[in-house]
Amino acid sequence: MCMTVLMQVRWTNTQTQEVALYGVTSFKNGNDVRMAIEDLRNPTIKLPDEVPTDDTLAAKRSWEMKVDEFTIRQYKYSMLRYLGSMY
Repeated sequence: MCMTVLMQVRWTNTQTQEVALYGVTSFKNGNDVRMAIEDLRNPTIKLPDEVPTDDTLAAKRSWEMKVDEFTIRQYKYSMLRYLGSMY
């Protein structure tokens, strides 16, 4: 079967998009998986802004939860990098 270069590029792009879509729908942080597959680089995770001192208790708790989520995601990515370097 002879494929032109354009057909090969289209096929590769389609397959990459399909794998990225599977990652989005199958994993908790699927958007990070999609970015890693499509861009071929590790996603950057933005640290939450500093907690405002004049906010309510609920706003401070919301900020704490964002920091917790950031910490968990950073830990997962560091473990994946460590495990990936073992092979």
